Amino acid sequence: MLGLFDAFSLKCMQLKQAVACGHDDLVRLLDKELEPMIADILSLRAENREEAHMQLQFLNGLIRDEADDKSSVTRRSAAMAMLIDRYFRTGGDGKESLQQPLSRPLEKPAAFELAEQPLLNEAILDSLPDRVGVITRDYRYLYSNQENAKFLGRTALSMIGCHVSEFVGEESFSKLAKPAFDKCFKGEKIDYIHKGRRNRENFATRCRMTPLRGVQNEIIGAVIVLQHADQSATLACS
Repeated sequence: MLGLFDAFSLKCMQLKQAVACGHDDLVRLLDKELEPMIADILSLRAENREEAHMQLQFLNGLIRDEADDKSSVTRRSAAMAMLIDRYFRTGGDGKESLQQPLSRPLEKPAAFELAEQPLLNEAILDSLPDRVGVITRDYRYLYSNQENAKFLGRTALSMIGCHVSEFVGEESFSKLAKPAFDKCFKGEKIDYIHKGRRNRENFATRCRMTPLRGVQNEIIGAVIVLQHADQSATLACS
C-alpha cells in the first residue's frame, strides 16, 4: 500500500509541474493516469487499523482538494462510505472489524506529506538563484527548477524522466555522480565538487545532495543543489 502512495505522490508532482508549465496535453494525460491509481489504492484491503486510517486520510485529502467539483465530491463520498462499511461496520460474525491496535502513530500518505515539505515548494525553488533538482533512485529527474533547466538549455518539463548522465556524460556519471547519489540514497548528506567536460569545455560544479524521504521515513530520492565552483576546488563528501 505504501508503494502505491509513493507512486501517486510522484505522479502528482509531475502533474503539478506540467500545469505550471502550461502543457495542457500532458496535464490531461497525467490526470487520466491518476484515477486508476486512486482506484488501486482504495481497492486494497487494509491489514490493520493503521492502513485503514491511511486510506481514509487519503480519500479525505482528495475530497478537500476537489471541493469545488460537486460530481467528484459525490463520487469520493461514496467511496468513503464504502471504506467505512468495509472496515468499521461489522456483521453478525464480526469478520469485517479490524481488531489489531495501531503499531505506530498514523502517518499521512506521501501524496500530502511531500507536498507540505518546505524543501519541495516549487514557488520557492524557482525563486532561488541556485540550480535545484529532485532525482529519483534510478538517477532520473523528477523535478528541475527553472534556473537549472535554463542553464542546461532545456525546459523544466522536458527534463522530467531524463537520466542524470544525459547532462554530465556517462563517464563522469559513473565515476563521480553515481557514487555520490548511492551514498545519499543510504542516508548521507553529500557535498562534493563535480568536475567534467561539456560542449568541449571543462566545468566544475559544487553539488549538494540531501536524501528525500517518503512514508515511514524511507528514502525515495535526492534533492540536489548545484552551484558554480572554482576549477581548483577538491572533491569533498560529508
